[in-house]
Amino acid sequence: MLLNVKKGICIFTLMCLPGLSFADEYEPGVNYTVVSDSVNSKDTVTEYFSVYCGHCYAMELQGIPMLKKALRDDITLEQTPVNFMGFVSESSQNLMAKAFMAARDKEKGDAFLDLVFPQFHREKIDKPIAALAQVLDIDEADALDLVQDEEINKRFLKEVDAQNELLKRGLRGTPSFIVNGKYLVNMEELDNKAPFKDLVSLIKYLNGLV
Repeated sequence: MLLNVKKGICIFTLMCLPGLSFADEYEPGVNYTVVSDSVNSKDTVTEYFSVYCGHCYAMELQGIPMLKKALRDDITLEQTPVNFMGFVSESSQNLMAKAFMAARDKEKGDAFLDLVFPQFHREKIDKPIAALAQVLDIDEADALDLVQDEEINKRFLKEVDAQNELLKRGLRGTPSFIVNGKYLVNMEELDNKAPFKDLVSLIKYLNGLV
């Protein structure tokens, strides 16, 4: 995991402090890392997350809604599940990721995460197929068919390949944010007094880079 608990809490509780400003310039190698030679998707920030990550759950509860509001229509927020969490089996992570992708295809990605995050972290329930069936209002057999769909598996493998390349270039934990497919935010260097506001400022700054 990338954030310690104390800093994870600060991101959400201190974002409204008034009168705080951040540097007009951020430094590569300090505030962010270049992880690609080219911009893959203009005006986009991608959160790399895991349902099994406690910090991602905290981010999902408060940080993601705040980020969507702060960025408004200027920058599209996307979410991509990872499967490199060492304390959960890869097969479990793969199943959860593909279930999320199936829900997202049906425009129910948010509803799926609203269900599975608290199920896992509060109730210790890890049943992504049942959760997918519930949010899509279908039978579990049909939900399993969606997850096993050839197209979803192809897209999932493509995302895993991209994830593995990012791991070679600096991606280390979750939640992580990559702007325009090129710039990885260094979460540990966010302003201690208002880390969430600094995150928004840095995302907007990186979005403006060529």
